[in-house]
Amino acid sequence: RDLVLHTTNREAVVLIVVVQVGIHVAVVQVHAVGVVAIDLSTRSYFWSATEYNETGAYAPWFDSDENTFNWNSHTKNYAYSIRCIMDKPYELPNDSSIGSLYYELGRKLVDLRDHKSYRTLAVGSQIWMAENLNFEKDSSICYKYSQDSCAKYGRLYQWHSAMDESEDMCGMGNSCNSNKEIVQGACPGGWLLPSVEEWQQLFDFVGGSNIAGKKLKSGSGWYSGEKGENYGFFSMKPSGGRNKNGFSAERYGAWLWTSSEFSADSSKYAHFSTYNYADTSKALKSNYMGIRCLKNN
Repeated sequence: RDLVLHTTNREAVVLIVVVQVGIHVAVVQVHAVGVVAIDLSTRSYFWSATEYNETGAYAPWFDSDENTFNWNSHTKNYAYSIRCIMDKPYELPNDSSIGSLYYELGRKLVDLRDHKSYRTLAVGSQIWMAENLNFEKDSSICYKYSQDSCAKYGRLYQWHSAMDESEDMCGMGNSCNSNKEIVQGACPGGWLLPSVEEWQQLFDFVGGSNIAGKKLKSGSGWYSGEKGENYGFFSMKPSGGRNKNGFSAERYGAWLWTSSEFSADSSKYAHFSTYNYADTSKALKSNYMGIRCLKNN
């Protein structure tokens, strides 16, 4: 999330822009008006915390015509950019099965498989992703094959893909006996594809299935003003899905796979609609639905 802050003093107006890039914690740039400036069209300069003397300090710089990185002392009243780093390094977990796949900073999850980031939130004793998974893999698509839809809603998966199994193992007509406590599925390491029981635990915490839809749905995007209260910024958007008849329910519903198998041909999913309730039901494994990952505690 970008932060733009304007401050003033007697000599300058300063614009501070804070952004997050990939897996980096933060990048900060500072632009000033009313102090000595230089032409940055061919070079980029950045202040360091290392002083040279009373009138100068060190500033690394990059030249557009060279591949080198340079250090020089510069007069302190020049206006240069700033890049910030954390005051101490963030250490990935030692468990390679987790550390190689994701890291967390505060309530942000970064999937190191593709460096996409997701907001997370705690709901009772559970920690959920606050966005649908958008990890590209076999048997996954965007709504109406639009990349804009993937960016908005996340991807849609057939059930065997959500389980991270082959179609021969868990596809239509194949019972893969998935009713076990923990299924990572397509989620990053340390996270799991929630079961029906874990979805129901979420519904119960916010007041029960009869009101869970209204509580958890996003505050915009739903048809005819049927927006939700967006509890904890859970942000359940009307992502729709795809079955044998084609794409449907964008703006009207959200369908999300669980790890709970119902039969050789069908599995269970969580369902949100334009009404106030949220529930679970069953559908053919060949349907395409979203994924909302839950942290494995």
